Amino acid sequence: TFSGGEDSSTVFSGFTIQNGDTTFGGGILLFNSNPILSDLRIKDNWAYRGAGIYCDASSPEIVNCDIVANIASGRGGAIYCLNSSPLIYNNTISNNYAETTGSAIQCLGNTGSRPTVSHNVFYNNTENTGTIHCEAAEVNNPIITNNLFYSNQSMWGGAIAINWSTPLVVNNTIVNNSASIAGGGIYCWQNANPTLVNNIIWGNSGGELVVDGAGAIVRWSNIKGGWTGEGNINANPLIADSMT
Repeated sequence: TFSGGEDSSTVFSGFTIQNGDTTFGGGILLFNSNPILSDLRIKDNWAYRGAGIYCDASSPEIVNCDIVANIASGRGGAIYCLNSSPLIYNNTISNNYAETTGSAIQCLGNTGSRPTVSHNVFYNNTENTGTIHCEAAEVNNPIITNNLFYSNQSMWGGAIAINWSTPLVVNNTIVNNSASIAGGGIYCWQNANPTLVNNIIWGNSGGELVVDGAGAIVRWSNIKGGWTGEGNINANPLIADSMT
């Protein structure tokens, strides 16, 4: 647990955190702390929220980590963000589970959770709603850029689920994910207003991009079946089968 106002001079690096079992933050719990978490393997932890990492009013750097096979009985299988804005960069986040929302990342909080989620690989995560789930306040406007999502599963929003949030989703490859109800790629509802630019959204079961009672600005993206908007195309990206 970090709760003493740690900053980037505190570096937690180079070992494995596993088999934690608690209510919040099965692997790591951060409150009002901003350390650097790098080159960690965070695996097989359990919590109600934030089985891998729980961030409350914290903005750590989470870099070059392997966050795998963590289980949340509520929200945030890998990372839970409550009023927090971490940098989540160059991680592999796989085989995590959340009973309700955000098997990989949950963004929540009335004062805003604004993580930068960049250059990560998300695969084989399973949940009810969203591998990344952005919700609850319009100030939740994460930047989701240059990530790869594949083989993630949910009921709504196989890769990304958005409600009451305005994320910027840029340069992502979202392929071969699935949703049993709606939005195998991305699902938007309840006043979601994302901006989607230069993404590949292809081969997702349950709909590539589903907008239900929400709005989305979509530009310069390759979406199977096409999408209205400047520069959007519908062209097979010829991604190798080995990705699946």
